[in-house]
Amino acid sequence: MEALSRMLNESMLQGLLSGFSVGIRDNEALVVNHLLFVDDTLIFYGAQAEHVRNLRCTFLCFEAVIGLRINLGKSELVSIGEVDDVESLAHILGCRIGSLLMTYLGMPLGASFKSLSIWNGVIEKVERRLARWKKLYLSKGGRVTLIHSTLSSIPTYYLSLFPIPVSVAKKLGVRNIIKFNQALLGKWMWRFSQERDALWRSVIEVMYGSVRGGWSSLLVTGSYGVSVWKFIRRGWDNVAKYLRFEVSEGSHIRFWHDLWCGNRPLKLCYPASYSIARFPNAWVVDNLSVVGVVSQWNVLFTRYAQD
Repeated sequence: MEALSRMLNESMLQGLLSGFSVGIRDNEALVVNHLLFVDDTLIFYGAQAEHVRNLRCTFLCFEAVIGLRINLGKSELVSIGEVDDVESLAHILGCRIGSLLMTYLGMPLGASFKSLSIWNGVIEKVERRLARWKKLYLSKGGRVTLIHSTLSSIPTYYLSLFPIPVSVAKKLGVRNIIKFNQALLGKWMWRFSQERDALWRSVIEVMYGSVRGGWSSLLVTGSYGVSVWKFIRRGWDNVAKYLRFEVSEGSHIRFWHDLWCGNRPLKLCYPASYSIARFPNAWVVDNLSVVGVVSQWNVLFTRYAQD
């Protein structure tokens, strides 16, 4: 799959294929033209016959060089928005025609993340598992233990991406599943701060921007096409309460707001001083003066603290 990835990238660089532009990052356009999932591939390209022919040629070159055959009969062409003459494009590529809504690798594509219908498959799977367990000769305590230990793992894939509706949580009947859901969604905040080179993080950063230091994205204020990350980003304050920063040069840590000195942010430890701080959003490095080998704090206030 690495070879196919390189060939698709080279085809895009030569102008034979086009992906979709996410935005500008470091004065360069971030363009995504394919995604790899083990032995499965999503390819994005313009809805022009020339691009489809070039993609078909890329596949033929891959098969000739690697010796593996791509089964286009099992592939689907899915249009995004209004696309004219989809049938002829699918005929050129030799694949089937699909449409949104659809399920890909077990996940719903094109559905609202708040829709109850996306949880139908999870509920059905849980109900089938329970139906089989009813036939087992288990004590009541053993059955309860089995339910809580096994059922909680069934919807984990969904819980890591979508907020679970209260009505669905009640149907599943798994203990503390809403808190478990919040914890899994909050993990994306941690991953955002740690996986600096990941493609998904680059896409989020280009679309919404990030705070200085890159610990989280900026608040999402749009109303179209941003719902999932907007919901996840809303939980940053809950995650940040349990984070503690270690200071290096201090250029990525806020002096008053972040937890880096003591057990609470300085704005809570010294509210009177914070109220008269000239630069309440200053970074640690902004309040630190270094002369030779001597370091000293130089916090500026709007008036004398004794007044």
